Amino acid sequence: MADTTIAHVDRDFVEWHGGIERYAAWVILIAEPSWLDWIAEARDSLADLVLPGYERQPHVTVLAAGLLAPNHLTKTSVEEQSTAIARTESATTTLRAVRLGASRSCPIIEVRDDARVIPELRRGLAGVHPEDAPQESDSSGTPDSPLDPPTHKQPRSVEIAPPHITLGLFRRSGSLAAVRRRLASVQQPELPPLRVNTLHLCSYETRSVQGPLRIDREITWNRT
Repeated sequence: MADTTIAHVDRDFVEWHGGIERYAAWVILIAEPSWLDWIAEARDSLADLVLPGYERQPHVTVLAAGLLAPNHLTKTSVEEQSTAIARTESATTTLRAVRLGASRSCPIIEVRDDARVIPELRRGLAGVHPEDAPQESDSSGTPDSPLDPPTHKQPRSVEIAPPHITLGLFRRSGSLAAVRRRLASVQQPELPPLRVNTLHLCSYETRSVQGPLRIDREITWNRT
């Protein structure tokens, strides 16, 4: 149901990845210490809502790229996407933390992209290789956010989620409205805006839906 959270399970979804070891996405990594401190505090305060062991570095997903394999996301596609970003004339953007929020899949920090560069970057990347669309969750309760693996390969038409930082994956099904009310009551500090003109291709091991990201590539646009 659309008004309830998804109960996730952290296991090796072999039926999804078919033995392919890594899944990749183009992301903006968060490195500002004050942001990282707040994200860590927010995660701690939500520990009872999410699965234990979430190891993903804080990031904003720009494009879910796909499984790293010749019949999915190829090395040639990655090279072409990298060239497209390096040549882009997009402005440097500023990210601002807006508020704590929640999708059905996860609690998040909503982020504002001042120059609206993220949609432009997504279009440039997808023009080379289509986005690996989010998937419906099945009864096993697996994730449906762009950087988390689907349980089957039949894509659906979805609205791209606004920029956000994921704080973990919900461990049980419950009222989404109640979760959002709880998050709205959490005090948020004033965080400095982040100047952003660097994109990373990161990947994670498919055997865990919560494992850490590995930086595979770093591309800077608008060097001025």
